[in-house]
Amino acid sequence: MSIIEICARKRTCDKKCAAHEMCNLCGNHCEVKCSEWPVKPCLRICAPPTCVCKKGLYRDDHTEKCVPHNKCSVHSKN
Repeated sequence: MSIIEICARKRTCDKKCAAHEMCNLCGNHCEVKCSEWPVKPCLRICAPPTCVCKKGLYRDDHTEKCVPHNKCSVHSKN
Protein backbone atom coordinates (compact mmCIF):
# COMPACT_ATOMS: atom_id res chain seq x y z
CA MET A 1 0.00 0.00 0.00
CA SER A 2 1.39 3.38 -0.95
CA ILE A 3 1.19 6.66 0.96
CA ILE A 4 -1.22 7.99 -1.67
CA GLU A 5 -3.60 5.09 -1.02
CA ILE A 6 -3.49 5.67 2.74
CA CYS A 7 -4.27 9.37 2.32
CA ALA A 8 -7.13 8.61 -0.05
CA ARG A 9 -8.63 6.19 2.45
CA LYS A 10 -8.51 8.75 5.25
CA ARG A 11 -10.52 11.18 3.10
CA THR A 12 -13.64 9.04 3.07
CA CYS A 13 -16.46 9.69 5.48
CA ASP A 14 -17.91 6.79 7.41
CA LYS A 15 -19.61 8.90 10.07
CA LYS A 16 -23.35 8.88 10.70
CA CYS A 17 -24.32 12.52 11.01
CA ALA A 18 -27.23 13.85 13.07
CA ALA A 19 -30.19 15.79 11.71
CA HIS A 20 -29.20 18.97 9.85
CA GLU A 21 -25.58 17.79 9.56
CA MET A 22 -23.49 16.48 6.70
CA CYS A 23 -20.07 14.91 6.53
CA ASN A 24 -17.26 17.28 5.56
CA LEU A 25 -14.13 15.56 4.31
CA CYS A 26 -12.01 18.50 5.50
CA GLY A 27 -13.24 18.59 9.08
CA ASN A 28 -14.87 21.42 10.98
CA HIS A 29 -12.29 24.23 11.24
CA CYS A 30 -14.72 26.61 9.51
CA GLU A 31 -17.96 25.51 11.14
CA VAL A 32 -19.83 28.51 12.55
CA LYS A 33 -21.03 28.48 16.14
CA CYS A 34 -23.88 30.57 17.49
CA SER A 35 -21.43 32.50 19.68
CA GLU A 36 -19.27 33.39 16.67
CA TRP A 37 -21.69 35.72 14.90
CA PRO A 38 -21.04 37.57 12.66
CA VAL A 39 -19.16 35.00 10.62
CA LYS A 40 -15.45 35.68 10.37
CA PRO A 41 -13.15 34.60 7.52
CA CYS A 42 -11.72 31.11 7.89
CA LEU A 43 -8.73 29.44 6.25
CA ARG A 44 -9.70 26.23 4.49
CA ILE A 45 -7.19 23.82 6.02
CA CYS A 46 -8.24 20.17 5.95
CA ALA A 47 -8.64 18.22 9.18
CA PRO A 48 -9.97 14.68 9.64
CA PRO A 49 -13.47 14.11 8.21
CA THR A 50 -16.31 14.91 10.59
CA CYS A 51 -19.95 15.98 10.71
CA VAL A 52 -20.69 19.70 10.30
CA CYS A 53 -23.82 21.81 10.16
CA LYS A 54 -25.48 22.13 6.77
CA LYS A 55 -25.18 25.49 5.02
CA GLY A 56 -27.13 28.26 6.72
CA LEU A 57 -27.14 26.55 10.14
CA TYR A 58 -25.02 27.20 13.23
CA ARG A 59 -23.64 24.91 15.93
CA ASP A 60 -25.44 25.75 19.18
CA ASP A 61 -22.82 26.12 21.91
CA HIS A 62 -25.00 24.47 24.58
CA THR A 63 -26.93 21.76 22.75
CA GLU A 64 -24.27 21.05 20.08
CA LYS A 65 -27.15 20.79 17.55
CA CYS A 66 -27.34 22.60 14.21
CA VAL A 67 -29.95 25.34 14.29
CA PRO A 68 -30.95 28.49 12.39
CA HIS A 69 -29.36 31.60 13.92
CA ASN A 70 -32.65 32.77 15.44
CA LYS A 71 -32.88 29.48 17.41
CA CYS A 72 -29.42 29.78 19.02
CA SER A 73 -29.47 29.51 22.82
CA VAL A 74 -26.43 31.83 23.03
CA HIS A 75 -25.60 34.74 20.76
CA SER A 76 -22.34 36.59 20.28
CA LYS A 77 -22.02 39.90 22.05
CA ASN A 78 -20.64 41.53 18.84
